[in-house]
Amino acid sequence: LYLPKDSSGRVWQDYIIRTDKRDDLFEFLKKKGVETMKNDYLFPIPKRSSSILYESETLRLPINEVLTDKEIKFVIKQVNSFYA
Repeated sequence: LYLPKDSSGRVWQDYIIRTDKRDDLFEFLKKKGVETMKNDYLFPIPKRSSSILYESETLRLPINEVLTDKEIKFVIKQVNSFYA
């Protein structure tokens, strides 16, 4: 599991993690009630192999200004339990 590098003062629009278990984690979080998004861009243009690899390994976790601390901790707990 690769997390974004910490950047002081950064405002996150998307919190994208990289994992070789993306699809399994996606399904696990979905069953736990955590909405995520896969980075599958279905544009009808040729893609570089590095873009295809990036898309297959990345997952967007929920992040926005209305999430409560309790909800954020729930997401963290579920991701941790997947990797436990």
